[in-house]
Amino acid sequence: MPQTPTHQIITTLKQYRVLTFNGEHVRDYLQGQLTCDLRALQVGHGALFAYCNHKGRALATGFILFETLQTYHLILHHSLIETLQIRFTRSAVLSSVEVHSNLNNAALYPIDNAPPSALKTQTLTYALGLSTSEQHNPSIEHEWHDQVLRAGYPMIEASSSDLYTPHMLNLPLITLQETPAVSLTKGCYVGQEIVSRIHHQGQNKKIFRVYRTTTSLPPPPLELLDHSKNLCGQSFQHTHTQHESHLGGISRTAAQWVIVDDQPILLSHTE
Repeated sequence: MPQTPTHQIITTLKQYRVLTFNGEHVRDYLQGQLTCDLRALQVGHGALFAYCNHKGRALATGFILFETLQTYHLILHHSLIETLQIRFTRSAVLSSVEVHSNLNNAALYPIDNAPPSALKTQTLTYALGLSTSEQHNPSIEHEWHDQVLRAGYPMIEASSSDLYTPHMLNLPLITLQETPAVSLTKGCYVGQEIVSRIHHQGQNKKIFRVYRTTTSLPPPPLELLDHSKNLCGQSFQHTHTQHESHLGGISRTAAQWVIVDDQPILLSHTE
């Protein structure tokens, strides 16, 4: 999967790390761990996924890349790698699956000149893959994270792990390369019983929303308050561009005015 001379990267992604899974039964193992249906993935394709605990709370979200029948890669926020590697390894050994932190970097490629195994979507300008290169362009990485947020893709990190269900994150509504981030028909996986119950009972009073503002904001997590200064949500994903900031979080209300960090801020709803 790492780039060849004919597939030159645009930048590595410093915020992400890669967990690689190898083994004869790796698909069956990950099928019982992640919310997406790996049977729907073709070799060289990818998807968005959540990895939940038994209470149906997302410990992580990220991108999965299907390299070969015996190799899958999970691209995750760097703050989650050590904890998840330990957690996956405890159960993977029972399926004779090896889990290791990949020394290759998550990287962006041009859509029209990316390796066959790179993830390509209609909502993101670049293709996502792996690379041995250390080349880094901070402005392009920042642009890509902003695209991910504006597309409504929730990216969990350590500070937001174990707080939200996949439905709160809107994951059942997201499909990449024809593979939904949450499959409601695939069968058992960790947390599946709770996720299915929430779906069928419609218990989803809080959802992931993306807002924008021209006001500078401190880094998340941030409490979102309504006009009465009652808590209406919390942000966990945040990007800045030259002219505006984007804020992603779980909220009960779609109100345009919220109070963030003791300041009233007009946030334009972008979902």
